[in-house]
Amino acid sequence: CDDIKFISAPTQQATPHLKFVAGRMPAMASGDIEVALTAESATFLHKAVGSIILTSIAFIYVPTASSNLPPKRVALTVPLHVVGIFTPPAIDDPYWHGRSFLSAIHPPKVPGLSYIGLVSSEGYLSYINQLASQPQVQGQNMELPVTLNWYYAFNASHLSIYNLDDIINGVSSVQIGVGNSGTFTQAPYLEQTKTLLPSSVLQQFKDRVPVAQVPTGGLLFLVLGLVLFFVTMMSDLLVDRQSDAIAVLRSRGASRTQIFGSFVTQSLGLGIIGLIVGPLLAILVVTLIGTALLSSTDRGALNIIATNSGQVLSRLSLYAVATAIVAVVAMVIAVSRSTSLDILSMRRESARSTRRAVWQRLNLDVVAAIIAIIGYGVSVYITNSSILNVQLRLLLVSPLTLLGVVFLLIAGILLFLRFFPVLLRLGSSIATRNRGAAPMLAMAQMARAPRQSIRMTLLLTLSTIFTIFALVFISSQTQRVPTVAAFQAGADFSGATVSTSFGPPDFKSVTAQYNHIPGVISASVGYTALANDGGGVLGNPLSVRAVDADSFARTGIWNTQDSAQSLSDLMGNLISQRQNGLYGSYVPAYVDEATWDGLHLSPNEHFTLIFNDGNVYNGSVDFVALGEVQHIPTIADTTQTINTSDFVASGGVLVDYKTFTGVYINDFKFMGATVPINYVWLHTKDDAASLASVRQALTTATGCCLQLAPLNDRRAMISGMQSDPLYLDLIGLLAIGAATTILLALIGNLIASWLSARGRLTSFVVLRALGAAPGQVARVLTWEQAIIYATGILLGTVFGILLSLLVLPSLVYTGVGLSADTSSGQFYLIQTIPPIQVVLPLTLLLVIAALIVICVTALGMMVRVVSKPSINQTLRLNED
Repeated sequence: CDDIKFISAPTQQATPHLKFVAGRMPAMASGDIEVALTAESATFLHKAVGSIILTSIAFIYVPTASSNLPPKRVALTVPLHVVGIFTPPAIDDPYWHGRSFLSAIHPPKVPGLSYIGLVSSEGYLSYINQLASQPQVQGQNMELPVTLNWYYAFNASHLSIYNLDDIINGVSSVQIGVGNSGTFTQAPYLEQTKTLLPSSVLQQFKDRVPVAQVPTGGLLFLVLGLVLFFVTMMSDLLVDRQSDAIAVLRSRGASRTQIFGSFVTQSLGLGIIGLIVGPLLAILVVTLIGTALLSSTDRGALNIIATNSGQVLSRLSLYAVATAIVAVVAMVIAVSRSTSLDILSMRRESARSTRRAVWQRLNLDVVAAIIAIIGYGVSVYITNSSILNVQLRLLLVSPLTLLGVVFLLIAGILLFLRFFPVLLRLGSSIATRNRGAAPMLAMAQMARAPRQSIRMTLLLTLSTIFTIFALVFISSQTQRVPTVAAFQAGADFSGATVSTSFGPPDFKSVTAQYNHIPGVISASVGYTALANDGGGVLGNPLSVRAVDADSFARTGIWNTQDSAQSLSDLMGNLISQRQNGLYGSYVPAYVDEATWDGLHLSPNEHFTLIFNDGNVYNGSVDFVALGEVQHIPTIADTTQTINTSDFVASGGVLVDYKTFTGVYINDFKFMGATVPINYVWLHTKDDAASLASVRQALTTATGCCLQLAPLNDRRAMISGMQSDPLYLDLIGLLAIGAATTILLALIGNLIASWLSARGRLTSFVVLRALGAAPGQVARVLTWEQAIIYATGILLGTVFGILLSLLVLPSLVYTGVGLSADTSSGQFYLIQTIPPIQVVLPLTLLLVIAALIVICVTALGMMVRVVSKPSINQTLRLNED
């Protein structure tokens, strides 16, 4: 029989959140209950505006402990007056707390449908009070058939990641306080009062934040390091730009204290300006990027910047202060070094470098190598040990891996730069054997004074590394979303059937029903269950997937990382072994890697599984392992420990449904054994109309037996993961990091190239005065810069790809949106299952081409600077 459930809402509050096809919002009435139905429910009930629905509300008499009376049920007839028909509200409308208003079928073996009606809170409570005054329920201990809900909404403008713990703790305090307070327990009118969150989404989001903070923190660390290096280099260049003036002042009697004080004052002023302007520009950039990335419904999150601007600025102040301090310290060190030189020593130093760089004197390359070895050793130990659960491994291994690889790259780069002058001298000696003077002069000059060349090479190398790393990260992160969605769903749509069909007689008819849904290209039905291995070797049960091998190949989705063999080949092998299995009373199967290793299987080896399914007779079935696949979609196999109560299967087995059914029924036919059809996979069209049709058929009572619960919608999963705020945070940071890196490479190389050309202008003019043609001078400069740019881009490309291959498998974040259906344990598992793939995009070639264009632009600017001045103006004597 059918029933109807009521959802009540205040008339004035609910009206803006509904769209009525006909009629109006229910209100208070005297003789009946006004109700509004969805268009779907009205169609099934054959009702329109003005129709009357007769139903009943039951009052339950609960006898006291001292009485000997039996329980009593009093049903009162209630007329429902249909006053409106509306379309179901959007599922993401927070006002309705996730209610869909869609009708549903009853549980198995219970006939009828369950409809949802919308009533006015005021009218419904008023009518219940009238019913409570009826003689049939007077003077008796009758329970009112009403559950009252008070909803208290969080103030979204005050919600932020910084006060998430306070919110969760506050909710917990309220829940405990309500439970312990006698005010909320006044029988028989107010009982069983509970304070509940609509879901555990806040706690789950809190659990996911640390996992997402690992890659975002690592990226922030890399970007901040690159920015600080750029700031240091610019500060050094600023002082070098004025080194001539400093040397002149020293030669004319100015003390080091006077010069040092004037330049330190200048650096402090620049640092204060950056400290003030930087956070304000950061807020502006975040607002612009957030507006572009967030959907219209999520842009309200940006209000946190305006409502909590003081808190946001305080959080940014640490980074701003650190950057300003680094800039000031860099300028102080550079000024201190420059004030020790007079005009003669400065020119001698520019002609031939006599001071080693700080990192060479401190042997930072050796220190970085030691840190890399220690970090790598600790990460290997943690990975191979079983002392930590999967959550702690995620939180510890990822930063240790990033730390070790970053320091390994730093050690490699610095080690190369240590021997860079030696390579230049070797190249200069080789160049002397050729007739051309340009390469010999270029390499000789760079080998004698390599400081500027090493600085430019290091900046270009680091910029190239991070740019390539960011692009590979974005591609891998983007590719991860559809890969995980396909693995979790196994098809475009999949899910467990609400109504169960049994045996081969229903097989074709059930498949045909799903194939007839508009928008469905192919349907495949089957059976899923849990089973224990015969010897109890694996601690958790195995997941068994019995699929229709005849249709599953054109329905399911398998990626190359799931199996080296295609899905068509796997299904073809199961079909070819069907008759042998039925004749020999065994089930041919493919098992995943976890099961293969756990049971120590080999090809064509028999193994036994014991089923304990309430729908079928419990018993053991003989299987034969045809082969191993890496993973079986929809089965997150793992043997890792999870710090949660979630159940985790130890592996999976894939078999043919028809073979499994034949063997199972034949073995237990004297027990009346049956194998239900309890799972469905669908391949559908991509257009909006087809998707809407399929979703409606699978989530409503349109076809009764077509409903799937829970429903795995691959495209909806992709949309949810792409809108995950933590995912958007990571993508935004990657985009900002890549853009910042390109910008720093452009500005840094242009400024460094311009200052280098200006500083060596006299040397180039002397070459022209000695008879060198402008083209020869330009070739000398071209050789110098080409060596720097080629070295920087080549090192950056090699180390960037190496960094991506080593680090990304530990950093790629897998989001799940804000779905309350995904528990913390499942969230930790999907970070590594299926395995993360590193994707090298074609845009790498475009980025390398862009860097080459930047280098060519800088080179052209330098050639222009060298060719512009006249010999007379440049070689005239200065006043010193």
